[in-house]
Amino acid sequence: MTTMKIKPDKIVTCLLLILTMLTIADLPITEAQSKRDLMVVNDDGEEEYQKNRLAIVIGVNHYFKARSLEYAVADARMIKETLESQGNFKVKYYADDMKESKARLPYKDTIMKAIKGAVKGSKQGYIKTFVIYFSGHGFEIDGKHYLATPYTDPDKNMIRESAIDLDEVLKLLQEIKKKSKVIFFLDACRNDPTGKKSLSEESAWDIDEQESRGIAILKSTSEGDYSYEMEGLGHGVYTYHLNEGLKGKADSNGDGYVSYDELREYVWFSMDEYFGDHPDLPSQTPTSFSYDRYGKFFITRSENGERVSEPKELRGVKYRDMVRVNGGTFTQEGIHRFWEDNLLKESYDDGFRHTISSFEIGKYEVTYELWYAVYQWAIKNGYHFANSGMEGSVTGGGDYPDFNNVGKRPTSSKYEPVTMVNWRDSVVWCNAYSEMLGYTPVYESNGYVLKDSRDSNGDNCDNVSVDWYSNGYRLPTEGEWQYAATSRGNTPWNYASGASDDWTNDSACDRVAWFGNWYYNNESKSWEQDPTKGNSDGKTHFVGGKSPNGLGIYDMSGNVWEWCWDWYGSYPGNSRNDYRGSSAGSYRVLRGGSWRGNFCNLQGGCRADSFPYYELDNLGFRLARSVQEDKIEAPAGGYSNV
Repeated sequence: MTTMKIKPDKIVTCLLLILTMLTIADLPITEAQSKRDLMVVNDDGEEEYQKNRLAIVIGVNHYFKARSLEYAVADARMIKETLESQGNFKVKYYADDMKESKARLPYKDTIMKAIKGAVKGSKQGYIKTFVIYFSGHGFEIDGKHYLATPYTDPDKNMIRESAIDLDEVLKLLQEIKKKSKVIFFLDACRNDPTGKKSLSEESAWDIDEQESRGIAILKSTSEGDYSYEMEGLGHGVYTYHLNEGLKGKADSNGDGYVSYDELREYVWFSMDEYFGDHPDLPSQTPTSFSYDRYGKFFITRSENGERVSEPKELRGVKYRDMVRVNGGTFTQEGIHRFWEDNLLKESYDDGFRHTISSFEIGKYEVTYELWYAVYQWAIKNGYHFANSGMEGSVTGGGDYPDFNNVGKRPTSSKYEPVTMVNWRDSVVWCNAYSEMLGYTPVYESNGYVLKDSRDSNGDNCDNVSVDWYSNGYRLPTEGEWQYAATSRGNTPWNYASGASDDWTNDSACDRVAWFGNWYYNNESKSWEQDPTKGNSDGKTHFVGGKSPNGLGIYDMSGNVWEWCWDWYGSYPGNSRNDYRGSSAGSYRVLRGGSWRGNFCNLQGGCRADSFPYYELDNLGFRLARSVQEDKIEAPAGGYSNV
């Protein structure tokens, strides 16, 4: 094993600024394109080509008036080679190892001329994909952001003479954002490159949102973090994992191509794993945000056009998959279980015809590992939670959870679902996960992104507004949940999700769900156990441990109850499109049953509810995302909470 060393001067005072801007013009593809163009597969499975792929790659190790870097040029050359071999890019390479060609040295005028030329080419339709990669110092003076070239003087009276004005670059990109999609990968440290200030004295870069609007930005660090270059890697940590993703490890769906969405998720989770394996290091967590609705587009091919195996034990990746559910119409019917006069009752509702737009839903319940990883990022980025979550039931059958386990680091049970989170925590966490990965958060309160679930009276969380057309993560609606649980309405509502027979068939339920043997005896008015029933052994289990339903979705029945978006209310009496529940109420809908309750709760049409501020060790949630291309038109009044 190679021993990892960290040199004190390699805790990058301003290690590297990786700036990648990719632009894609939505122009028709013709058969006359060159064979050198990159072939990709679109969402309909049809082959098409991307042409005119230009990359400007810049690396600066040596500075005359700032601390020199160790691996910036090595990083740049590595990215150059990957973009050429895997992405079929034409690469213009500017670095201080190009002394044989003054025209390729990384000077301000040379680089700005190249960027302006690429912007002009994009306007004229000649460049469909444009990448800029910058590895070197970056810093902020008087609220302005700069990229340092070898002769940059960080004195604020001299800075404009030799440094690249990052804000000017952003403005140039604004000129092509309507025609092109622009993406920014930014790895910037916070410190003055002269090294005069200590690490703790500098605040994070804060790119103006108006300048970046229309551009997706992925920064290599969160506020308070610093970038690292590692002697053991021979590269910066961020660049190393970025390159691994571009080479194919980010190809999470196995289609042979690396998309931008796949890449940014891979970089976050692989870096999270890296620093988790090196607890002696402070963490370095990338952050991202975006404002446009980007469809899939492809940056590079996987090596040999085949799927590259996922990174070893990548945190959360195994259980972060989403399943697309194509839209359709079904009858949403079932039973509601409710309390009345200390009796547990149920009533059947013959429901309504419900047309559902296509959407994505989590293949698995949110695991504690994924919850914890996002939670740690969120609390460093302005988010607050009423509850910090717990790893499954933990207690192994006790009547109450062990609250000492709430918020602890993941253990060997990390792939059990997160519990002890209420509805409000769940929607705030969805916003954090969206923002972290560069998607547009779904939930807003009073015109601002909802970031706090500590809402004692519910004014903010419970009255939240929803952008149903956002590309961010959210809770499924009750209709979406049942539509997915019944495999688009193709199995009866009284079956456990994925079961071959109704809920009274123990063996059919056992194949698809973890459930308990507790039931409420209305005669004695007490909870009792039936020793002949149940398979959960009084605890939660790893997600994905039972057979999936017909859509390939796991644990929609059993393990933990799952929060849905809707306020509980009576079903409407007529047909509806994308019905999102009552406009107000006291209880939010729960679906699916849990490890604690009996098999009656496993039915795909079984409705339950609870207060939005309630948490327990058998309550969790599952993610959903809207699919943009076939959503029903927005109402004239804009978005609302129903």
